[in-house]
Amino acid sequence: MNIALFIITAAFLLFSLVLLLLPFYPTWREWKYPSDDTALEFCNIAQEKPKAGLSQKMAHIRLSERTTAIEDVAASDSIEIGKGCHFQRLDAPSIYFGANILPALCTEPYAALTVLNPGNATRWGKNGLRIVGDFQIPNATFYEGSLIVTGTLSVGDDCLIQGDLKARQGLRVGSRTIIAGAVFCDESIHIKTDSKINGPVLAATQLRIEPQVSIGTAQKPTTVSANHMLVEQGCVIHGTVWARDAGMVKEATA
Repeated sequence: MNIALFIITAAFLLFSLVLLLLPFYPTWREWKYPSDDTALEFCNIAQEKPKAGLSQKMAHIRLSERTTAIEDVAASDSIEIGKGCHFQRLDAPSIYFGANILPALCTEPYAALTVLNPGNATRWGKNGLRIVGDFQIPNATFYEGSLIVTGTLSVGDDCLIQGDLKARQGLRVGSRTIIAGAVFCDESIHIKTDSKINGPVLAATQLRIEPQVSIGTAQKPTTVSANHMLVEQGCVIHGTVWARDAGMVKEATA
């Protein structure tokens, strides 16, 4: 064998071996003689505090005047929303519009109420009546049962309704009127001052609520919903308020 060729081949193999092992030298050196042997800090994830508003509700939330609530606002106790505020969805056992006080609702028993007996109505369901066209319930009227009106429905002042009301083309609730059931309308609803509604209030288009109105109870929360909602100061709603497009708190008119 040619000695020169053997030496060249051996040198080439040795050189190739060095090039192959050279990239592993830093790793071997760090393993053999570590430059950072400080123990890593232990993070106790179990003791991390939950982020506010994500994993738990606040008990009370107050939105100052002219605040815009761009997200859902929910509280475990109450929400107070000042005048000029814009909102979409509110959820709490008690939602105060303007101040954290109960409205001064009329609690005196009705002295004399006239029982409603519409002659142009037809029976609807078990305890309901259906009226074609517009209909007006006079002041100081008592009615027990559900009432469906295909036109507009106007409920007078100082009435007591033991049931649900539904209208297709507009619904107005007079002052100091108590409705034990729900109020529905395929268009707009207007609730006058000092009235009380125990059940849900659902309007397809607009809903206006005047001062001193109470809807639902803290023990039996309900739902109030409309595309556009205007609530004047001095009202309280128990449950969920949903203005699908926009809602606003208006300063009470004199």
